[in-house]
Amino acid sequence: MWAREPHLAGETGLARYYDFGDTPAPESLKDETDHYRRVAAYLLNHPEQDRGYLERKALGEKEQARESVGRRYSVQICDAAATTEKAGCDEAEEITLSRDFYRGDRSMRESGFDVSFRFGPHGAASHHYAAVCLNSLLFKYETDLQEISTTLSNAKDSGEWKKRAEQRKENIQKYLWEAKSGFFFDYNIDRKEHSTYQYITTLYPLWAGLATKEQAAAVIEQNVCCSVRCTPGARESSDTTLFRSTDNSSSRETAMAQPDRGSPS
Repeated sequence: MWAREPHLAGETGLARYYDFGDTPAPESLKDETDHYRRVAAYLLNHPEQDRGYLERKALGEKEQARESVGRRYSVQICDAAATTEKAGCDEAEEITLSRDFYRGDRSMRESGFDVSFRFGPHGAASHHYAAVCLNSLLFKYETDLQEISTTLSNAKDSGEWKKRAEQRKENIQKYLWEAKSGFFFDYNIDRKEHSTYQYITTLYPLWAGLATKEQAAAVIEQNVCCSVRCTPGARESSDTTLFRSTDNSSSRETAMAQPDRGSPS
């Protein structure tokens, strides 16, 4: 499924999260009171971040040929409250979230991560990104399947999984690694640029064994060592944690300093 449309991330050779639905997520309607209304309010107040996620209809304007989905919200102009009297209000326009927003919202939920701005405002553009976490997991699956095929003496399948893993690793290095900042970032396939949203998923390539020794050191420097130095009262320690990385296709381990958590009680 992840190696064919619509889950392919443009021309990157990588995968993306993509949900087939373009209507409100049932769990949000049931358990997340007023979530979509707050999203609509945010986009209304931050128009520079609205990339077709909000549909606006002036009073008296005819409905579009393709009917919108989800709840509609009324935008009103009201007198600023100066007394305890009820302020007078007039309806200015009607807004609703677009189908593209709902597809992005559902794709974000497909990722298993909570709502954030990692894939655009409130995850609205999740299906427009080649994700670091997803492609690291797929690389790990492909290398695992290669090893399983080798164990079963199936040379043909082993060779095919090895080829797929090597190609994915090459594309991850090309599109998701940002050497200047020392992070693995998600890649926007429409704008053809890295995200700048720093997230814990930058560690996935280290766990999967596709980061080089130098990349692993840079990621840990940015995510662990820097955090320790910036933490009040942090103590230097000789404790280490091993992160699996690769260099020139051979597996190696990189030891990075970790904060001393004290002796167990």
